[in-house]
Amino acid sequence: VKEYLEEKNILETYVDKFAESGQRTTDLINNIVDNKKITIQKKQITIQNALIKADLVTLSIGANDILNKINIDG
Repeated sequence: VKEYLEEKNILETYVDKFAESGQRTTDLINNIVDNKKITIQKKQITIQNALIKADLVTLSIGANDILNKINIDG
């Protein structure tokens, strides 16, 4: 999706620093509730603010939830 939007010259900002390997759905929910902060180019941004300003949000989460339920390390 990112590459497509870049090719069309319509990608204004791309933030992927909230993503963490091994994250579960509950971790994402907690990050939103706790309003996790990251720093991009010396500027702090919160996850809630990033979501509010976003026109498009993509999520790839849930595999670790399934692996945890069937007791397989992911």
